[in-house]
Amino acid sequence: MCGSRAFGISNSTGDPTTRALYPAVTNPHAYPKPRNDEGLEPWAMLWWWMSSDNPDHSDDVTASFDMKLAALSEYASQVAHMLKLKSFISG
Repeated sequence: MCGSRAFGISNSTGDPTTRALYPAVTNPHAYPKPRNDEGLEPWAMLWWWMSSDNPDHSDDVTASFDMKLAALSEYASQVAHMLKLKSFISG
């Protein structure tokens, strides 16, 4: 197994997010544009909560769902093939 699938994440938001963050953010060569254009340096996460067998918290994202879906849709290489992305995420 590789990437976030090793952690049991296979949904369309968890997988790209995990791949974008770990472990690339610690590599100074992984994201040259932000580093060169914005002066951002590599960093490491202190805490990373991924999932639980017994979730006890949820956040209502109804008000921002369309904005989040539009942002996710910009990752064409990961989601362009998903013609029913909105229904896949919202259930």
